[in-house]
Amino acid sequence: MPAVDFLVEAGVVKSKREAREFLSNNSITISARKADLETRVTADWLLFGEIALVRRGKKNWHVARFE
Repeated sequence: MPAVDFLVEAGVVKSKREAREFLSNNSITISARKADLETRVTADWLLFGEIALVRRGKKNWHVARFE
């Protein structure tokens, strides 16, 4: 799944435009990996196969759980 769609579905951002803005500024980290506009999030990025830790900026953390 593209990182833009992942961020919207996980509820980290409100819109795809906002997701693109954060990704272009290199302020998104997904499970300790830097993400950019070309990043595709796969099952390998998930911790324990279902959890993703998303950091937006320095202090905003989100936990996304996928089944």
